[in-house]
Amino acid sequence: MSLLLHVGPPTEADVRRCLEAQRAQPLSYGAVGMSARREVPRGFSRRETHAHLGDGEAVFHRAVRALRSWAVYPRWMTLYPVAPPVARGTVVAIGTGWGLYTVNLVRVTDVQEGARRFACVLGTLPQHVLTGEERFSVTWDAANRVVYSIEAVSRVRHPLVRLGAPAVQLVQARFARDSVRSVRAAL
Repeated sequence: MSLLLHVGPPTEADVRRCLEAQRAQPLSYGAVGMSARREVPRGFSRRETHAHLGDGEAVFHRAVRALRSWAVYPRWMTLYPVAPPVARGTVVAIGTGWGLYTVNLVRVTDVQEGARRFACVLGTLPQHVLTGEERFSVTWDAANRVVYSIEAVSRVRHPLVRLGAPAVQLVQARFARDSVRSVRAAL
C-alpha cells in the first residue's frame, strides 16, 4: 500500500498497514552513514542547520529529552505511532499535507549517546518522497554551549515530487526552521 501522495488525510488504519508493509523493507539508499560524512554521494545535496539552545548541563539534558520525545518534528507534521521509541530499528511514518497529503517512512538507523552528545539518525524507506538520511543531534561543547544540529543528505526520489523540486527545497527549509522552534519550545 502506498500513501506517498494521498488526497485528504489517510486513516490510521491505512498508515498502520503501510507501516507493516514497509517494516522489513531495506533503506532506499546505499550510503548508510552519509549524514556524518562531508563528502556527499553524486546526485545528493547536503543541508545543515545549527542552533544554540542555551548553556550548561541542564539545558543539554532537557534537549536530549526533547529529541527522545520526537520534538524535532513541528506541529504541522504527524507521527505514527504517536510516541515511538528512539531506538535502532524503529520505523516511523511522518505525515504532512494540506489537501494533498504525503506519508513518508523512515527507520532509526543509529542512536549515539554520550556524556556530552546525543544523536539520532533516520534513513528513508521506499515509502518516502526523498531518499537519504537525516541526523538530529544535541552537543554540549567545551565552551558550555548546547547546540542542536540537523545534518541531512538527500535527493528527490518520487517522480511527481521531482517536478516540484523548488517547492521541496522550500519545505525542507521550513522544516529546519520549525524543527529548531519545536525543540526550543520543548525545552
